[in-house]
Amino acid sequence: MRASGASPGRVPAALLSARLAAVFLLSLSSLYHIALAWEPALLRQPLGVAWPPFVLAAAALAGAALHDRLAFLAERAGRGRIQMAGWIGYNFVLIAAILGAMAGEPGRGSAGFGASVMRFLQPCFLLLAGLGRGYIGAITNAFALTCHASLAGGVPAASAAVSFAAVFTFFLVVDHHARKLTEYPVEIPPRPGGVLARAALQGAGMAAVLAGAFLLWPPQAAVVLARPASHEPLTRGQVLEIYANLAVVALVCGVGFYLLLRLAVGRGRGQGELQVERVAARRRSEPVAPPASPGEGGAGSGWEGRIVKTYVRLLNQLARLGVRRRLDETPREFSARLAPRDAAEAVTGHFSRARYGPGGATEADFREASRAGELVLGHFRGRRQGS
Repeated sequence: MRASGASPGRVPAALLSARLAAVFLLSLSSLYHIALAWEPALLRQPLGVAWPPFVLAAAALAGAALHDRLAFLAERAGRGRIQMAGWIGYNFVLIAAILGAMAGEPGRGSAGFGASVMRFLQPCFLLLAGLGRGYIGAITNAFALTCHASLAGGVPAASAAVSFAAVFTFFLVVDHHARKLTEYPVEIPPRPGGVLARAALQGAGMAAVLAGAFLLWPPQAAVVLARPASHEPLTRGQVLEIYANLAVVALVCGVGFYLLLRLAVGRGRGQGELQVERVAARRRSEPVAPPASPGEGGAGSGWEGRIVKTYVRLLNQLARLGVRRRLDETPREFSARLAPRDAAEAVTGHFSRARYGPGGATEADFREASRAGELVLGHFRGRRQGS
């Protein structure tokens, strides 16, 4: 007996949404703490508190919504060249910020320029994170901003480090389970609530450990970078008020962002009830598929193996054309985005039966799956040439 329909993909989708929400919170924390460390007066203004969550959420949601279109454009422009040029430019910005910070007062301009560019780039990296391929950039830039904020020392430095470590621990736990379930799907995946609770508990533990360490050894302000001349020290009450406001805003925005992602995934999938299909068990003594004939795959792969290889090859070829299967999509959900519809359903059905069924595929099944795959591939090749 096996489950079919959209249900097997629900748990990975919940974890993927939580993973992107964690990257959103990392980004939000880094932008708030860089301002809290060097220009806290900005956070006493409503606009200074309101713009980061709106801009970051819009970037991440836009990346998720425009996933296929932007991936297609990136493939046409050359993804490797774009990534290389982007990282080279980012390294120059990072070096300018580091050298400016080390130079002290003479390097204030370079350090400020680097920090401003990194703040501007965080929504851009989060846009790529929404596409499912920019987590490294978003996390790296958030870490660089957190380090920059830590140069101020005192409570802002401790708060920045504790917040980043807690949310990053949560991200790592969720990312581990999401990748594991994606690469090794199971019929009855674990409940997402248990995984998220475990991740939150480990993140809270990391925060408690670091907070205790900073209470014993308070971080000192770095002498390599002076505060802006316009900086006005705030009273203890004003600082506590800012922290309370930011904590409420981060909590509300993080939960709201996660719920928006889950709502968008649910509508996009059109989730239905769990369907159960009975599959006859195969005895050990029953023969498996015939061995591969010369020139048609590895020895002993059988017709099921050839069908699976045909489907995997189709996915790779479609990816080169900008049509990628998302990590949170089941084969059936991915086929709903392909055309022609009949051919897409045929090749997906043959793959599902060959991969998860009781066996018994024939040469006719293999040839039918191959023809259906060629029809799907030809459709998207024609669309790309036409554009």
